[in-house]
Amino acid sequence: MSTGDTSSVERIAEDYVAFFKSGYEKPVFFTKDEAINGLKQSVKQFLGAEKKFENRVIRLRNKENAVVFYEQLIVKDEKVSARLFTI
Repeated sequence: MSTGDTSSVERIAEDYVAFFKSGYEKPVFFTKDEAINGLKQSVKQFLGAEKKFENRVIRLRNKENAVVFYEQLIVKDEKVSARLFTI
């Protein structure tokens, strides 16, 4: 996935994973083995990297629940390799 990607992931069946980029694009399907291999490659790529959390905003939904928005940076060799926005 690229930086700033808003894809969602859904489990279709025991052996498949699908990524949805938007409601208008066709999903991208991967077998379980392809998905695991992709995750392993991502881990190898970011070995030695550091996670940083910045720009945190907390919004109270009501008296008992809050929503936290934050930016997660993956930094390796003083360079931002990935930037994720999370709720």
